[in-house]
Amino acid sequence: MRSHGPPVDPLGPNFPRPGPVSTLMSQTSSPVLLQGPFNSARFGKTLCIDITTPHASLVVERGSELPRASLIVTRAARYLIDSSRNGDKLDHILIIGTGVDPAEHPDLRNIVENLRVLKDKWFGRAKLALRTRTHVLEPYSLRSTLSKFNTVYIPMEWGTTKVFTAMTGDKATALGQMIKGLHGLENVTLEAQFASGTNGNMTASELAAWFKKIEEAGPAQIHLLGGLPVSKKKLTGKASTKPQRKKIAETLLEKTGHTAELFDHETTLPE
Repeated sequence: MRSHGPPVDPLGPNFPRPGPVSTLMSQTSSPVLLQGPFNSARFGKTLCIDITTPHASLVVERGSELPRASLIVTRAARYLIDSSRNGDKLDHILIIGTGVDPAEHPDLRNIVENLRVLKDKWFGRAKLALRTRTHVLEPYSLRSTLSKFNTVYIPMEWGTTKVFTAMTGDKATALGQMIKGLHGLENVTLEAQFASGTNGNMTASELAAWFKKIEEAGPAQIHLLGGLPVSKKKLTGKASTKPQRKKIAETLLEKTGHTAELFDHETTLPE
């Protein structure tokens, strides 16, 4: 990941001036940069910023469709300033990526530094968060960037390499590397969804292995979510029920000392 130096003024003369932000589009529309705000049971009133939504111009480099940091920050600045002046409420600014993982955006550090300045000025009580599915957490440049978010949400719902490779399509060694990379990241919340069935991750042996992985990772928080986990291999079983997740949380506390919060599946936010 490239180094971008200190943050620049989000509204300074070096930033291009796209047209004003109008009414934001929902997750059911074509991909757009700013989405929401949404009323989320887990995050409260949330503005999603899709930093990997395809663009035809003002991109990071020739041949890419990833929007530049300047475009992202300027659009966000216009919205946040207008919303603050209108007296609107905002609990979370959530960085997401549809198609490409947001952790892979080459300007992520520049983006988060400038959004943090904007958030602190216009919505001081809001949280700036990132949702990523990356398994590569060891590079110093990425770890330094992740530390600038209030919270980083990362799925961790596999106990064995067999289930990990089936669900993610990644190499078996990536699970151990991910657990190692989680060490020392103090702002990480691990998310987990569970499914029954032969291809699921809710068998007794799989859960036993998952408890050990959670203990090894030592996250700040754990969220157990409703709904089916994302899986490359087709899942034949059903999503976990709330009583099942409650039992998982109780066993997790008993075996590891870690508490977990339970949340129902919500389709409010874009994936």
